[in-house]
Amino acid sequence: MKALFNIRRRPSEKQVSFLSYTCSGATSLENIFIELGIRLRFKEESFKQDFFKFPRKIDNKYSEYSKTEHLIPSQFGLPSLVGNDNFIFRNDVSVFFTHNPKFLGKNEKTFILVRDPRDTLLSLFKIHNDLDGENFLHFAKKHINLWTAFYNKAIDLPNCYILRFEDLKLNPIITLKNLMIFIGIRYENSKIINAIDNSSFEKTKEIESQMIAEYPEIASNFFPKRITKSGKCYQYKLEENQILHEGFDFIENNVSNVMEKLGYTLSQKNTN
Repeated sequence: MKALFNIRRRPSEKQVSFLSYTCSGATSLENIFIELGIRLRFKEESFKQDFFKFPRKIDNKYSEYSKTEHLIPSQFGLPSLVGNDNFIFRNDVSVFFTHNPKFLGKNEKTFILVRDPRDTLLSLFKIHNDLDGENFLHFAKKHINLWTAFYNKAIDLPNCYILRFEDLKLNPIITLKNLMIFIGIRYENSKIINAIDNSSFEKTKEIESQMIAEYPEIASNFFPKRITKSGKCYQYKLEENQILHEGFDFIENNVSNVMEKLGYTLSQKNTN
């Protein structure tokens, strides 16, 4: 299926797609791209409309963009987007984000963000529910096939790069440097470290709280609970979440083969 709109490309511009399942940690990576001067665009029409408009070319390397005037709910989780009106982005690369593999071309260069499905489904569950073991097990049974189908289709793409959320959190510098090599660009460590610091969980929560307080009606319509949950890896191992262990066991038993294809090893799985 073709994208819902035509994407114009500069002759020398690298175009890379960014695919992620919902609640897999994409927001922090989006903010890192903004910090690194990489323009984010979107494959399909959704509530995540294009953040930027009206480019003014500075030189062959960079252009200046202004932020869209209307408030986009997903801005709530992007510290670098809030409080700034103008942005300088590279002319030689754009990253196109989507939550849907059907918008990707067969030979399109794509990096795929994946998170341990126990944490992904836990995060999804917490958006609308309180902790309850029976309800979470039912939720996991309802959603696990969607997760499995999503990543089975994604890893069949011929020109893809698997990026694990856990690696991004635990080894951010080397993980981002390797991602930039895949994209075809390079940055000094100092630039990457600065982007990571300005995309931290603490800064995201601070901005999110400010935005929710300022725009409560918009926030409540789109996000019944907070957008950002914890920013941590392996939440399924936490003592506070052990009431949900039957759901976690069900997930592991049903997706272990896909997890291994995505680079997860037995040592990272729940062995309880």
